Amino acid sequence: MTYINAYIEQNMPRIQEYFIKLGQVEDLSQHKKNSQYQSLLRQEKPIIRIAVNDIFGVHKLLVGCVAAVAPTRDDPMRVILRELGLPPSCVPPTQNKGINLKLVNRFDTPLDEEGDDSGSIEAIMQETRWQLTKILRLMAHIQLLQTKYNVDTTSLLAVLSKAKQEAIAGEDFRLADMIKQLLGRLDILASKKVYNHTKLLQDVSKDLRDRDQIRAIASQEKLTLQTSLEQLRARRTFLLTQVSAYRESLLSARDLCFNPKQLMVGGSGGCFSKPTMHRDFRMGPHRYSYIALERKGFVHKSSLPEQFRPHLTFVFEMSSPGVVRLSVVAKQAAQAGMAERDSTIFNSQILVEDLLEGKDKKLEELNLQEVVLDLPQVLDIVNKHFIE
Repeated sequence: MTYINAYIEQNMPRIQEYFIKLGQVEDLSQHKKNSQYQSLLRQEKPIIRIAVNDIFGVHKLLVGCVAAVAPTRDDPMRVILRELGLPPSCVPPTQNKGINLKLVNRFDTPLDEEGDDSGSIEAIMQETRWQLTKILRLMAHIQLLQTKYNVDTTSLLAVLSKAKQEAIAGEDFRLADMIKQLLGRLDILASKKVYNHTKLLQDVSKDLRDRDQIRAIASQEKLTLQTSLEQLRARRTFLLTQVSAYRESLLSARDLCFNPKQLMVGGSGGCFSKPTMHRDFRMGPHRYSYIALERKGFVHKSSLPEQFRPHLTFVFEMSSPGVVRLSVVAKQAAQAGMAERDSTIFNSQILVEDLLEGKDKKLEELNLQEVVLDLPQVLDIVNKHFIE
C-alpha cells in the first residue's frame, strides 16, 4: 500500500471531503417517506455484534477527537465520555470476546419518565397500534370471548384480559405475554393522558379500513392487469399468426419470382431412359475485382488489410430464392497435389427484401461489419445477375 501514499497525501482534502459526505446520510424514515405506514411497521432497535477491544478502540478514538465530535460542553457525547472516564487498555486475545449490543439512545424520553418529546410519544403510539393490530389477529374471536366469558365487548381492557386468559388456557404463552405487555403500555399511556382507549381503537379501525381499501384497490388493479395480459397474449398470438402467414407468402413469392433456367438431367441415367427436369437453384458465381469495385466507389469502408486488397475478389451467388451470398475470396496458389483454389476471407448472407427496404428508406450504405458497401451499386449487381 506504500505506493499510493503519495497519491493520498496529494489528494488529502478530496479524500477527507469524500469520507465526510459518505457519513452524512439522511434519516431512514425521511429517506423512505414512510410516515403514513409507520403503524404497519415494527421498529426493532438495531443490534450489532462487536468485540471488546473494538469497543475500547472506539472509546479511545472518541476521546481523542472529542473537540470535533462534540464541540459544545453540553453535547450528549461529552456527557457520556465524562461518565465513562479514560478509555481502558485492550484485553488479551483470549478475553477479546464478541458481544451483542442493542443500539439505543439514552437521551430519548422513555415511556415511564416525564417528557414531552412529540417524536418519541408518536413512535410509542405507533408501536402500540401495531401491537394491538397484531394481537387482534392472533387472539380468539371476540364473539367467542363474549359467549364463553360474558365479556363486555365495549371495553378494550376487558376484552384483552379475557383474551389473555383464553391464550393461557390454550397454552399460547407467547400471545399471553404480548397482551400483558400491551396492557402495561396502555396503563402508562392512560396515566399520562396522552392516549385513551377510544382513540386507540379509532386509529386501529382506520388503519384496518385503509388496508382493506388498499387490498380492494390492489385486487381491482390485479384483475385489470390480468385482463390486459390476456389481451396482450391474444394480440401476440394474432401477430405470430400474421408473421407466419407473411413468411409463407414470402417463400411462395420467392419460388414464383426466382425461376432460373431449368437444366436437363437424366439422359441415359434417367428413369426409363427418359429425360427428367430438375430445378437447380444455384445462380452464379459472378466475380468482381476488389480493386475495380473500390475505384467505382463500391466500397465505402473496409477493415480488410490494404496489402491484400489487390488480390481479393468479390463473389456474388444465389443458392436459395431471395438470398444473395456475398463473399470476399483470395486466390490460394497451387501446392503439391492440390490445384489453385479460392480461400474465403469474408462472407455474408443478404436478403433481397432488406436491400429493397434500404432503397425505400433512401439509404446509401449497406453495413456488413467487415465492409460497408454502396447500396445502389449492390442493387445494380443483384438486378443484373439475379432478377429476370
